[in-house]
Amino acid sequence: TSPCSGGASFLSRPVPTTIDHTGGFAPPTLDLGQRDLVVDGSFETPAEPGRNFYYDPTGGTWTFTGTTGIIAPPSAFGTPSAAVSGNQYLFVQTNTGDGHNDPVNGQTVTETVSNFVAGQKYVFNVYDAARNGNAPAYKVTLDPGTPSAQVIYIGTPNSNTFTQKFSTPFTTTAGSHVLQIAA
Repeated sequence: TSPCSGGASFLSRPVPTTIDHTGGFAPPTLDLGQRDLVVDGSFETPAEPGRNFYYDPTGGTWTFTGTTGIIAPPSAFGTPSAAVSGNQYLFVQTNTGDGHNDPVNGQTVTETVSNFVAGQKYVFNVYDAARNGNAPAYKVTLDPGTPSAQVIYIGTPNSNTFTQKFSTPFTTTAGSHVLQIAA
């Protein structure tokens, strides 16, 4: 089996962002005065050599398991051939035949996100795309595996071109939370 076979979602800039509560949600009005809460939303660390894909990279703020990693385009995955911002983007793949598949821990990417404010409304803002000929899906969860876990977005990209998507508004408690993207 090729290391690239199986459904793959590509993500760039997956960030919870505050929204202007008065603007409604069609589409959301981002409060640009607030910074994105995610560190390294364009997956620039670790910086990988171009023209390839890298499973389970280490040295950045994100933790990768299974068939997930970073693409420094272009790569054998094909399109998209460029990141939305920066030089790299995330891939989340479902391929049970791949040696990187992790049947115990799953195919996940996680980061601890700090500075949530209780009562503030947030949206998950992402650019996603699908590998040619695939219909993948991925799920974004805050605090997975805990009693307070909440699924904040389910992505189903249907194009091989990055398209911006938004979750519905959500709230959470103050402080730090684990953000997980899973195939």
